[in-house]
Order: sequence, then structure tokens, then C-alpha cells
Amino acid sequence: MKKFLTVFLLCLFLFPMTAFAETTSLNLIDTLKDDDITLSSTTYSESDEKATVYLFRGKGCGYCHAFLEFLNSITEEYGKYFNLRSYEVWYNEENSNLLSTVSNYLGQPAGGVPYIVIGDKVFAGYASGYDEDIKSAIVALYNTPAGERYDVLKKIDEEGYVYVPSDNDTAGDTATTGSDTYANESRSTGETSDAIWTFLFVAVGTGAVILYDYKKYSKIQEDLEEIKKKIKK
Repeated sequence: MKKFLTVFLLCLFLFPMTAFAETTSLNLIDTLKDDDITLSSTTYSESDEKATVYLFRGKGCGYCHAFLEFLNSITEEYGKYFNLRSYEVWYNEENSNLLSTVSNYLGQPAGGVPYIVIGDKVFAGYASGYDEDIKSAIVALYNTPAGERYDVLKKIDEEGYVYVPSDNDTAGDTATTGSDTYANESRSTGETSDAIWTFLFVAVGTGAVILYDYKKYSKIQEDLEEIKKKIKK
């Protein structure tokens, strides 16, 4: 009885933690800290008026670190133009899935990281030769009226697109092919529905086992009481 009750309680507490996993992002300051880089600007701050630079990165990726060093080096002059939203994809499966969705939606395959998105411009990888183009893209996006700025994550959310890998794709692989497709459905809604149904199945099944075990235990107790009464007589 106690054994099954323990399993049931573990399902209740541990299942939601895994079933409802979400993407997580960091801003520029926290991303630099996470990569052991000290912010060079003393005036940088987040602002809703600024353009958003999306970065998909891997913890420990050398090219990602190089890009962050570059971004840090221009914050004094260009920090007034941009915010950063970074997604670590090597250790976060949901972030990795988001990268697949974004890269396929944009039609720009992500063969690895860093994968940088500024408006509708994509930089798949990083090299110092990209520096001027990145700065130009940041300023151009900032100078676009806020209501007209292209934001890929907002577009994906509004249109309800989610990336569905083809049978030839391997799990967690960010490379894409022409056979990749999209499902016109809500990513979060689908995942949440599956999680709820799975949780209910586990809960009902475990509850049934506990109930059966309890009835069996009660029957044994009744038999013992009957034996005791007969012995006393």
C-alpha cells in the first residue's frame, strides 16, 4: 500500500516539472554573465523601444562566445539600439526545438550555433567579417517604426506555426532539409494537451492500483478479525 502511494505522489510532483517545460531566454547582461563576460558599458539597459536581437547559442560554444565578445564591445556605441534575447540550445530541449521552428520558418537552415536573427536577417554562424553587417542590421531594425519591425517569434506565435521534423531528421539535429513541413497548430496548446492527458492516465491508473490494493488489504483485515473471533469462542 505504502509503495503504491509513494509512486503516486512522485507522479504528482515530478510529472508537471517535465511535462510543462518551456523555452527560457536571457537578456544581454545575464547572457554575458552566463558566458563569463563582464559587461563593458556602464550605461546599458533594457528598453521596450529598442530592437531585439535573437541569439541561439550553446553553453561552451567558442563561436557563440566570440559573438558575445563582439556584442559586448559595441554596447557603448550601439547598446542604445538593441536588446538581446538568447536561447541556450545544447542543454535545453525546448530551446532547441524553438531553433528548429525559427530556422525552418525563415527558410534559413541552422547547421549549428550561433544562429543570430535580427529582424528578417539571419546570420547562421559568426565570424568577424559579419561585424559591419550585424551593426547595420541592428540600426536598420531600430530605425524601423516599432509597429512595423519584423519579429520572427511574434510572427510564429500569431500564425500558430510549429516545425514538424521529417522522418529523416534526427532528434535534436538543427540541420534542415527541403522535405521539412509545418503544422498549422499551436505549439504550446498541443504540448499542454498531451501532457494533461498523459498525467490523467498516470493518475487514474495509479489510483486504480491503490484502490485495488486497499480493498485487498481490507479483505485480509476482515478475515483476520473473523479468525480472532472464532479463536476467542
